[in-house]
Amino acid sequence: MENKDLYSVITKIIEYSLISARMGNLVTEEGYRTRGQLNVLLVSSFGSGKSALFKSIEREELGLRLTDYSMPGLIGTIKASGRIVKGFVIHARGSTLLIDEFQKFGKREKDALLSIMEDHFYRRPLGYNVDPPIEESDEFYRLRGVENYYEIWSRLSFIVGCMYFKRKTVDDYALLSRCYPIVLTMSEDDAFDLYLGKTRFKLGKKLKLKRDLLAHREVFVPEKTQKLLSDLYREAKEGFRVESGFITRGLWDLTRIAAIESGLKGYDEVQEEEIYNAI
Repeated sequence: MENKDLYSVITKIIEYSLISARMGNLVTEEGYRTRGQLNVLLVSSFGSGKSALFKSIEREELGLRLTDYSMPGLIGTIKASGRIVKGFVIHARGSTLLIDEFQKFGKREKDALLSIMEDHFYRRPLGYNVDPPIEESDEFYRLRGVENYYEIWSRLSFIVGCMYFKRKTVDDYALLSRCYPIVLTMSEDDAFDLYLGKTRFKLGKKLKLKRDLLAHREVFVPEKTQKLLSDLYREAKEGFRVESGFITRGLWDLTRIAAIESGLKGYDEVQEEEIYNAI
């Protein structure tokens, strides 16, 4: 694949993450529900243009860059006085949270982030009771302080960057399982192009409009569609070693891509054509 074609595919995956931020759930015939959001993991060395990409996404008002890696900064909290401190997962609701370096988080913050990425929900204990109880919400988030607990639900997608990824810890595996992984290499020509202001990623137009079109849309995944994707995926991975758990995750991310495209075309059910396109 030519470099320009490869970058075009990668850019498309990034766009899927951006426009799926407000999407509802995927629902199977058996009643299983999972997020419609496509999260992306970008692994790339320093100077590869990742930060420039994040800045351009923020300029287009399609995402928000995380600048506070603490628990209150990420998740938020309720003070003993009752004052609400909103974290970035609330500020970025209905949009995409851009995280430049996953390694900057501590263990507790990683656990909280991973919970939000998968279930859009997180609850943690406070060191005091919230009295009276506090509730606040809009269409994309809910916040509650009840007894000695603080909990939030927030709908958003994530693009997470790392300079390296060794898969040594449970958290590293968990992050990989929640994201569509992309490893960006950089040639000497790429480095000179970046210095000269040439970008490898040119985001498409009307992404905010597409994001709005998918807001709250739930997409049904028929059993026959799951069977088709399973058969196609089994054939496509022939000759590659893939850990069993990542097969499941890969299948769901491909389902999300097909659901996003189906939803953009006005369908409430994943279309067979989009399964082939996703593969």
